[in-house]
Amino acid sequence: MGVINWEKTEEARKDPHIINFLKWARENGCIDEAIQFPICFGKDGGLVGVAASRPIGANEPFILVPEKLCIDDAKAKASPCGKIFLENPDVFEDIDDADYNRLVFYVTYEITKGEKSFWYPYF
Repeated sequence: MGVINWEKTEEARKDPHIINFLKWARENGCIDEAIQFPICFGKDGGLVGVAASRPIGANEPFILVPEKLCIDDAKAKASPCGKIFLENPDVFEDIDDADYNRLVFYVTYEITKGEKSFWYPYF
């Protein structure tokens, strides 16, 4: 079991980015009552993760993330990027890494939108 750095954990919990991310996730249907996030581990608190907030049983879900909060190939293809994918099949369709390329391109596109992106709190 890792050592929790409570000082860094409290700092992280006050970080506006973390606060906004958790608000966004919960407003969009994420259920996370069985965990605590963020938790900072190690002497320097550099390892940020989650911890159980209560005993979690075998086969019991501890976090539920709705499909709308999952970035996937279908969302990438349905976005404005979809046209670019179709226009450039040599990069986005006809190679082994095409699905990876589409996701990277889509995430990059969304990041460039800044605060206008639905995904901004996640990024």
